[in-house]
Amino acid sequence: MSVFRNQNGQKWTARFRWRSGGKQYSISQTFNTKADAENWELEQKIQHLQGVDKKLTRFLWVFDKYFNTYKKDYLRKTSRDQWGYVRSKFKSFFGDDRTVQSITLDDYQSFLNSLNYELTHKTLLTIHRMISQVFDYSVQTGYINRNPTSLARVGGKKDRDVTYLNLEQIKKVLNYCRHGKFPAREGKSVQVGTPVLIEAAVLSGCRLGELAGLTWDNIDVEHAVFHIRRQLDTRNHRNPQFKELKTENSNRDVPVPTYLIDDMKKLHSPGDKLIFYTQRNLPVSTSSASRYTHRLLERLKINAPNFHFHSFRHSHVALLLANNVDIYAISKRLGHTNIRTTLQIYSYLMDEKKEQEDKKILSVLDNLGEQTND
Repeated sequence: MSVFRNQNGQKWTARFRWRSGGKQYSISQTFNTKADAENWELEQKIQHLQGVDKKLTRFLWVFDKYFNTYKKDYLRKTSRDQWGYVRSKFKSFFGDDRTVQSITLDDYQSFLNSLNYELTHKTLLTIHRMISQVFDYSVQTGYINRNPTSLARVGGKKDRDVTYLNLEQIKKVLNYCRHGKFPAREGKSVQVGTPVLIEAAVLSGCRLGELAGLTWDNIDVEHAVFHIRRQLDTRNHRNPQFKELKTENSNRDVPVPTYLIDDMKKLHSPGDKLIFYTQRNLPVSTSSASRYTHRLLERLKINAPNFHFHSFRHSHVALLLANNVDIYAISKRLGHTNIRTTLQIYSYLMDEKKEQEDKKILSVLDNLGEQTND
């Protein structure tokens, strides 16, 4: 018997045996009730049939097998974390035990619909694409005959409108950050670093973590170049940790104006490891950068709804596009994997640029018509 009462008659023991590689293995566990012992034995049977019995194979087992085989060793930590997030969303809706064969088209659409008012369209689309890969793998490996994600419709909340600064506003921000009077860091003779951090964001287009993690050994002072090789985790400023960049292409060299380097030098105090510190001598965090950004815009009377620190990166791109900088050069400067990424993220700016260029085109064609009439 695989489930039996103990000799004292008060407990139940379940034993499960299986064979692997020509050898027999056995595990057992003791429970207070017979039902618990039988449920444990059944769970062990199902677990050992994962990938063997297609009808009993759970989706999360296939998810983990696909991730561990085809993704885990080829992704950076941020992307691996994203896969973990997608797995948790699927698990919270379907549970641990849902088999891959039992998920229908309607089931999957219901899963997406359940997230419509929680997540943005962009985030939901990412979840859909990842899970679709797992179902494609399930089809290719014979666990299922059809992909239940193929007809799905992806909703989600409208992505937050992106706000960026125009040229006049950028000049106002830079003038304030460069020449305004700011408090000194506690116990230091140098000013707080957040204004110059914003100046650096406007002039470099770098992400917050990339700037917050800058040290002088990553800056070519003579040629005024940022060597972006790592970033700081800005979510925990009391115990900051360096981490790898978002993508391999994020490793890049970013030329900046020499006056920015001069302004950064003024922030240095003996013992500093980083360049930018808050008034309390802490590394810049996401929350502190956000608060300072909102206060700065309010002080300068700049009305920019939905503006946050990352919007300085968008403002940087808008500034370059307005001055006819090539989109390929912008893409490399931003550290994007390819130019398509830049076009997708900044499509709204490209549309505005297209409208301006269309006017130029019509002007050229109109002049051409006038010349032929002569």
